[in-house]
Amino acid sequence: MSVPLTVTGIIGVTVTPTSLTFGNLFPGQSSSPQTITVSNASGSTITFGSLHLTTGTQYSLGGTCTSSGTLATGATCTITVTFSPTSIGVKTDTVNIPWTGTAGSPLTVTVTGTANRHKVKKGVMM
Repeated sequence: MSVPLTVTGIIGVTVTPTSLTFGNLFPGQSSSPQTITVSNASGSTITFGSLHLTTGTQYSLGGTCTSSGTLATGATCTITVTFSPTSIGVKTDTVNIPWTGTAGSPLTVTVTGTANRHKVKKGVMM
């Protein structure tokens, strides 16, 4: 006797992309926002925890995904990330996206940008 077997996987909650790279800026400048899309294919509504950056000193968050907000199954929301360096050098941080309601939490997105020195030409800041 043979019995048909169907296996169903849970795709779950996903983010796209999994990393963001910002161009070169000078300290004091701000980038255009870049977008992370969070998709819920888990089969149940999730509730976000505190959406946050690990260090939170060179980047800021916005968008339609919110801390304590919900995301229905089949729905998407966005997190925008803006790079605003305060000192020179490569600046790396992590966007943490925790939730309750399904396994796999938290997801993370690495963000990287570089802040350069201002060039001086003939005594004029450029």
